[in-house]
Amino acid sequence: MSRIRANKITDKAGTGAIEIEKGAWFPVGYGLTGAGSVNITGVVTATSFVGSGAALTGIDATAIKDSGGNVKVQAQASGAVYTGVHTFTTLNSSTGTFSGDLDVDGHTNLDNVNVAGVATFASAVNTGALTASTGTFSGSVSVGGTLTYEDVTNIDSVGIITAREGIFVPDSKTIHIGNSSGNGDLRLYHDGSNSFIQDAGTGNLKVIASVFQLRNAADNETMIEAHDNGQVELYHNNTERLVTTNSGVTVTGTVAATAYTGDGSALTGIDVGLSTEALTTAGGTVTLDLTKDDHKITKSGTYTVTCTGGTEGSSHSLRIENSGTSSVSFSSYFKFPSGGTPSLPTTNGAISLISFTVHKAGSVGVNTVLLAGASVNFS
Repeated sequence: MSRIRANKITDKAGTGAIEIEKGAWFPVGYGLTGAGSVNITGVVTATSFVGSGAALTGIDATAIKDSGGNVKVQAQASGAVYTGVHTFTTLNSSTGTFSGDLDVDGHTNLDNVNVAGVATFASAVNTGALTASTGTFSGSVSVGGTLTYEDVTNIDSVGIITAREGIFVPDSKTIHIGNSSGNGDLRLYHDGSNSFIQDAGTGNLKVIASVFQLRNAADNETMIEAHDNGQVELYHNNTERLVTTNSGVTVTGTVAATAYTGDGSALTGIDVGLSTEALTTAGGTVTLDLTKDDHKITKSGTYTVTCTGGTEGSSHSLRIENSGTSSVSFSSYFKFPSGGTPSLPTTNGAISLISFTVHKAGSVGVNTVLLAGASVNFS
């Protein structure tokens, strides 16, 4: 092996660099060292480079490329553009597997996100359109616009549903309440012309209130009003016409009916025709009630006929039928023609008829005066 030992080597003229015609090889541990520059017009091939590469040209330091030279990450002034699928992992030294999190502190704009596992959002999620097959929310969900259920047939809420602005149900759609199969026991709906509250269950429709009112559509007139433990009031054109009381009803205005039943003795201003009282009073006095028109006494023994009440000018008839031997006299109220008291038959079964008119009705300081006609004996 030939060796040349020299401190410096120049060209033959001694003015320039030498030319290594066949190249140069440096053994392990040795290299090309100097304070000057290395200018290569060809290709420099090395297993690695160290030092500053700031002055290198032809290198895109803002991009990361794949093995085919395709840019996958391109740096920009506002951030970086990622092309393709990107997996972010952290090496677990104990298991030798990769796993980890992607922590984004700023704004992230994702055109299409496919999450195979669980996506957890610690704070608000702002998205244009979100499509999912299922979803579970452990906290509150706030929708600022309209929430539309296009293909949802049932909504199951375990808790309370609060509609701050009310609930709108279109015409011919029904609100169902109750557990009836297929349809609720209580149904509320509007068919486009009329509104309905329908009890379709097995019980009764009850309205529970201390005061119940049925009002007109303008809410300025009462039609029916009912009070707890109190009266029920019926109105016509907001005027009270009928009120229930603890003893019956009170009507304001005219009552029209095809017929009446029951006791009408307290009615005034009506002509009820002939009314009869039948008397069999025990004792020595028989008192006629002059609110009646016709009076019949069926009695035996000795007794005196008197009266109570009466209206001046009213006419009456008195029929006396002896039930056994009888002796009849009259109180001083009765005045007979010529001042004589008639002598009535005393035998059993005898019938007498006396007619009289009330000349004076008894009052304070005034005695009753009855003008009687002669008796007629039908024995």
